[in-house]
Amino acid sequence: MNALIKLYPVRIILVALIFLTTFIILIMESYDWSEKDKRGEPWFAPFDYQAVSEIELYTRGTRFVITRDSAGQWVTPNRQNFPIAGEKVNTFLYQMEHLRIAQTLPGFEDSDRAKFLLNDPRDTSFGPGLVATLKLKDNSPDREVICGSYVTKKKQIADQALDAPPLGRYFYSKEAGAGLAVTTFSYFDHGIGYWLTRNIFSIEHVRKVMFHTLPDNQLKWSFSRPSVSRAYTDDRVPGTALDQELLMNFVFPWREPNFYDARKHSANIIATGKTTFITADGLRYEIFSGMSKDASRYDENATAYYWFKVSREPGEITPDCNFDAKGNAIELPRPDSFITEKLHHEKLFENWIYEIEPLTYQALQSPHSFFIKKTKQK
Repeated sequence: MNALIKLYPVRIILVALIFLTTFIILIMESYDWSEKDKRGEPWFAPFDYQAVSEIELYTRGTRFVITRDSAGQWVTPNRQNFPIAGEKVNTFLYQMEHLRIAQTLPGFEDSDRAKFLLNDPRDTSFGPGLVATLKLKDNSPDREVICGSYVTKKKQIADQALDAPPLGRYFYSKEAGAGLAVTTFSYFDHGIGYWLTRNIFSIEHVRKVMFHTLPDNQLKWSFSRPSVSRAYTDDRVPGTALDQELLMNFVFPWREPNFYDARKHSANIIATGKTTFITADGLRYEIFSGMSKDASRYDENATAYYWFKVSREPGEITPDCNFDAKGNAIELPRPDSFITEKLHHEKLFENWIYEIEPLTYQALQSPHSFFIKKTKQK
């Protein structure tokens, strides 16, 4: 009798497990996850990603286009043909060409879109996701795909249902229908700023940096050094102890300047400051920082901008020397052919203003006192 009592709970558990397993199988079969004959097949009819001439993207209800200019370079008409980061486009197209079917959903209906996070991003009421349309040079049919958000474990738990879809990113196209793909496909739930090239200018080997307030053009501080290997000194208040680490942290990010987006110049954006960098190559960079006329510099949600001008610094350049990351010596100034090519490239990007976060704007407008070395309290 005691043995039967001990076995009774075990039997209940076994019956429950059998029922649960059967129910899950029935649910899975309702979406026909067993299309083994299509697994590993290309999502699209074969195409050469290098033959793509235009990409049309929709994300968060916003449409933008990436196309090739007359020189074959990727640009976007949405930003006055601002250059696009070619490596990002090439990676994206390569992944599209090599998209492979993992599981298909033959019974897929519009009512299933929310379950698989496959809502059409052309609908402004839906956020994450991507619609990509590829146009080919040889007039082949366009390739269009909806890329959904990634179905995560959190999403499965939130559904609180036994028919929650397996983990993964789901796709939909007229060619292949809906399904799960085998891919390392990066999630491009990004605005147009993600695609813009960051190679706009690079401020290197700085010898002097100064700041003017605008529109009065008053010089607020100026720091310089006789060589790029020496410490900065205060040009206006000699003998002032400067925090060299803070100064380097202020200058260094401009080797690879960052921004969120690029836009055409607007009369509504006014400059409130000008930061000038003079390099050992004899180049002068003027970085203008500003906000819209009705914004406050202390508003954390305000949109801030910078724009720049680059030119040769007049006068004779004192020879100097610096070292690269590998310890190799760099003779300064560099050859005139190098400087001419650098100027030609960077001046192309003077035609836009660049959106930045308010903290970057505030850093550009740092007061003189910010750079003074603080004495440690004993």
